[in-house]
Amino acid sequence: MRSSSRVTLVLLVMLILFIGTIIIIFTVQPYRLHSVAIESAARRGKVNVDVITGTSSTTLATTTTTATSTTMTPTTSGNRTTATIVTTTTTTTSKETTPSTTLTTEDVTTRTSQVTSSSTVEVTSPPTGVTSGATEVASPITEITSTTTEDEDDDDDDDDDVDETTLESTTYEATSMDTTVTDDDDVTATESDEYDRSPETTSMESTVTTFEDDATTDVTSQSTTVTTGTTSTTVAETTTESSDNEQGDDVCYTTACKRLSSRMLATMDHKSSPCEDFFSYACGGLLEDEFLESIGPHQDVFRRVKEALLTMETDTPRTDPARVYFASCRNYSKVERSRKLQGVRKLLKDVGEFQVPTGGAEETSTFDLTKTFIHFLKHNYAPFFDVLLDVDDQENDKFALKLTLPVFEPILGPSTSRETCEHLFSKRRTIALHEGLDVVLNDEYNRYVECLRTGLGMATLLNGLPKLSKELDLASKFKDESLRSSILTHSRQELDFLLIEISESISNLPPQQKEQHFRKRYEVLTIDEIQESDLGIGIRWKELFDSLLDTDLPGSQKVQVYFKEDLEQIILTLDSFIMNDVHSLENVFLLLWADHLFQGLAGANRWDEDYCVDVTMKLLHEITADLFLDSFGEEYRASSQKEVMEMAKDTKKALELEMAKNPQVPKVFLEKLRLMNFDVGKNSVLDAGDEGDRGGLGIMEGDELQPNEYLENTIRLLKRFRRNMYGLYHTSTTSPKAKWNQYVLPQSTAGVYIYALNRFVIPDGAMVPPYYEQEVPDVINAAGIGYMVAHEIMHGFDSTGMYYDGKKRSRSLPGLPAALAAMDCLDDKLDRNFSLAVSPNSKCYVKFPRHLPLNEVMADSAALRLAWRKYESLYHPVESQEPESAGSRKGAGFRKGAGSRKGAGFRKGAGSRKGAGFRKGAGSRKGAGSRKGAGSQKGPESLKAAGSGKGAGDGGDRPARRPTDKVLPWLKLNHEQLYFLRLTQNHCEETRISPSLFERAHIPAAIKIKLLVQNDPAFRRAFNCPHPSTVDSETCSQDISISSSGT
Repeated sequence: MRSSSRVTLVLLVMLILFIGTIIIIFTVQPYRLHSVAIESAARRGKVNVDVITGTSSTTLATTTTTATSTTMTPTTSGNRTTATIVTTTTTTTSKETTPSTTLTTEDVTTRTSQVTSSSTVEVTSPPTGVTSGATEVASPITEITSTTTEDEDDDDDDDDDVDETTLESTTYEATSMDTTVTDDDDVTATESDEYDRSPETTSMESTVTTFEDDATTDVTSQSTTVTTGTTSTTVAETTTESSDNEQGDDVCYTTACKRLSSRMLATMDHKSSPCEDFFSYACGGLLEDEFLESIGPHQDVFRRVKEALLTMETDTPRTDPARVYFASCRNYSKVERSRKLQGVRKLLKDVGEFQVPTGGAEETSTFDLTKTFIHFLKHNYAPFFDVLLDVDDQENDKFALKLTLPVFEPILGPSTSRETCEHLFSKRRTIALHEGLDVVLNDEYNRYVECLRTGLGMATLLNGLPKLSKELDLASKFKDESLRSSILTHSRQELDFLLIEISESISNLPPQQKEQHFRKRYEVLTIDEIQESDLGIGIRWKELFDSLLDTDLPGSQKVQVYFKEDLEQIILTLDSFIMNDVHSLENVFLLLWADHLFQGLAGANRWDEDYCVDVTMKLLHEITADLFLDSFGEEYRASSQKEVMEMAKDTKKALELEMAKNPQVPKVFLEKLRLMNFDVGKNSVLDAGDEGDRGGLGIMEGDELQPNEYLENTIRLLKRFRRNMYGLYHTSTTSPKAKWNQYVLPQSTAGVYIYALNRFVIPDGAMVPPYYEQEVPDVINAAGIGYMVAHEIMHGFDSTGMYYDGKKRSRSLPGLPAALAAMDCLDDKLDRNFSLAVSPNSKCYVKFPRHLPLNEVMADSAALRLAWRKYESLYHPVESQEPESAGSRKGAGFRKGAGSRKGAGFRKGAGSRKGAGFRKGAGSRKGAGSRKGAGSQKGPESLKAAGSGKGAGDGGDRPARRPTDKVLPWLKLNHEQLYFLRLTQNHCEETRISPSLFERAHIPAAIKIKLLVQNDPAFRRAFNCPHPSTVDSETCSQDISISSSGT
């Protein structure tokens, strides 16, 4: 009997221990990410944090030697247990002092029947002008008074003195809070710029609740005072762990909010001032900490597709081609080189064979320039010009042909010439910076272009041809070795002459080429007019277009022609080579084709796993799009699509209200906004066809892929890629097939605005972190996907969009005086040298192509205000705002005047909280502060319904007032500060110094934030920053009401 009782007792003890372990695990886990973030931030502030024991050490000039004894006496009354801890401390303080440092303890929690304490220490230097948002105290609490002591290090150490700071709880006793609660529930925190000059003591006061056996809520409020040297900083804060009651409704304490807040804390550089360099303040932690990985939408999409490709099953016919192709790519590195070369030789024979140069235009030659270009284009190779599709700007339900210089990199990777010149660009810059020299990047880019055209890049191509010729056994039909060598040498020389002559005839460099495309600067010519011009010399254009489109086009068919003069010079150069020696030109084209195939299919061993994922995503984008979409649950996609669609509607409404109030806005543009359509997300590209077909995007007959046949599979898919693109010519421009293949892909991570359609598209790839999160406050998504939506809407009114009325293009539209003024102002701001600090001793100076980034900068500057205005309207509708004379703010959406807080620009009054900018009371939301599952739907019909928006009916009712939004824990930032911080952190990226700086429409994030965000009046008010005196301080950004804003 006793044995049985003992066994029962042992089992009971083991069960209790097991349950206790589980409770501890689930208690500690939510704080782990936060602790890691604080630890990372602390490392940058020279703080060592022990999360488990709650001890820390920090570098301070003031050092203290302390002896401490502690006594704890528990007292139980009913279901309440109170512990009294008495600590006796003897302190000796050294004379040396340093500037003030703020220490903040977090996350002291109490649990039923036990106390779990997780103390962390954050060291921050109070940034200039930052006013911490106050937090709300929801219930009476009992305070702990603790003493912080510091140990003195040995002065003989080589390192700087390090002061050990130990957090110790002492006596539980009721005291008053270090906050002021007014009759209207306003809570005023102790401002961070209040200083105590006493240098001899360092103390910390913190507050924690007593714990009850039936406790459901843990509240930690603390007031921290740190005194060092000459300065003392006092910060009051309240940390509330959410539960079923209404305590701490202003702060979101869900797991998603904690994780996000931890990430944002770690990403920040707490030593930087937001007023001096907001990009460094927001992103410095990420850029400096090599252990903190960048998490962006590109990485998320790539990871999801990669995981799907690696785990695909064989019995999925719908997506099996991607599995076969991906596997064949991964195995291709194991294929013998001789077999790769054999495949390339076979492809060369489809174009022709090397000929003996004879001089003159041989009438018996079989070389046909038109058919050669048709062959190249059908294999997705465009050496001298390209034929693409775009929306007809007069009949926007139809596609138009676009004839242009080559603008896209080959799918299989860059050429050896480009790789060589990019390496040289990087090498020269690295050497200069290593020697402490400043670098003018425009000079380096000019050298890069010269390298490509006539320099080392060209030499790399030409010098590689002998090896290529030998490996591919070119001109093998000639048995005479000397003749064969002579033919190949002559062909290389002719290729050199041809490429140099064509390069010198092209007046538009890549930046100008990109700009012309972005700004839609082309001539409209019929096929007959093209044939009758110099473009028609040597090429039969109607035959070329008919063959590509597999149709019979009339000679009156219009074509959009870009760079007409440059194209004419290319055609004339080719014709002169034909007249001089047609066989030489045929040999030159064979060399170009051989080099293209060799580099992409048999050259460098580039077929690793990531390369194979990338090329599979490019050549089978509709299947990998489905793999990406399938990685989300159907309910998640439905709710995210619906929420973003509602966001797009609300953003349009906010802009419409602003435009309607502005008499300077022509009615045609207000009507354009009302008619603007949009699409948000897509179910499946494989199902994106019309009338139930598969959209012509499945593997067609003759395109079946074979296992372990990468080279053959790649050629099939390259041909299919072009065939599918040209096949869209016969479809409607607004069909799902066109929207999700021609304009944007579902896995794309940025939206797009189509000028001629007056339509923007937000893909599913953009609705992932950091742009879109679920279970977080609305302000976070306003700064992410909300900003993207606003950005695409404002493209309708940029320097290109202002010439489209919503139906067609017209140069006779009434002007937008303020928008034109803003455009000229921003254009002038871009026409200057910018500096990029890339090393402690060196800088890179860059002057961007003046007009290339203009549209993006215009859209960015207006979206900055529009996204905030839309968010603000949800919680403070426009109709409820006081007239401007009553103190309403002017310009960007922040209030000032009577009853406002100095610097922050928020109104004070009934139901509002001074300083924090948000309210407590009826209607406040519980939980994440966002709509959990709002609009959540199930089933394909719901997804389809959530995926698009019509413009005509969107501009009616104004948005209704929502309950108060929440803020994130630990950051101590109000909504406006969170908006700017999150928006900037969404652009955290290390500036990549490469030629792409001059060929991209987007300027580097660090410059964008400095130029647009940091100089914005709303930002300066939100962070209480002084008005800068630099030339960049003048704000000429395009306002959301299409009027330029003041400073």
